[in-house]
Amino acid sequence: MISNSVFTLLLERLASFYPLSAGLVNALRPFLKEHDGHKGEILLQKGKKGDQVWFICEGHAREIGVDLENGNEMTSWFWFKEDFIFAYPGFFSQQPAESAVELIEECRLIEMDYEDFIILRDTFPEVWPLVESIRHYYDHLRLTHLKDLQSLSAKVKYLKFYHEHKSLFNIARHKDIANFLGIKDDGFNRYNS
Repeated sequence: MISNSVFTLLLERLASFYPLSAGLVNALRPFLKEHDGHKGEILLQKGKKGDQVWFICEGHAREIGVDLENGNEMTSWFWFKEDFIFAYPGFFSQQPAESAVELIEECRLIEMDYEDFIILRDTFPEVWPLVESIRHYYDHLRLTHLKDLQSLSAKVKYLKFYHEHKSLFNIARHKDIANFLGIKDDGFNRYNS
């Protein structure tokens, strides 16, 4: 059973995507588990099927991909408080993940197993439009990020991300942030002037 505070946080976030029926709200809670994650914990390994979907109540996570040019590990995404974590192609399709998911600090998460998700999906008609709305939201964020990578200067990318996610700069390795922004990892100070 999960605490009232994290359940309320989740419900508010879900309702921001799609209206929830009272029936779904009542049925949802028993399927959820709290997970206290630790810095460096790998939630999902590349090539594995995602058996859980996670919601971040506190903390940050990163998606670890592979740079196609040199084969090196790279940070391809960050997740923040009140984000749903699912890697592409991921949880809903039950295909092997093309990237890994790592917690970059101590985190409090809510998780749900795939089998429980199927029960809810088959019982409550609003689950599918809810999922599609959430997926669309994250697809849009990723598309916007890709456009920024292609069209913005290094300084503008840095400043935009810094102003949106200042706290991440005290948690994540600057190398990982630079990876994500597609800029050189030779000090961020030059962008702050």
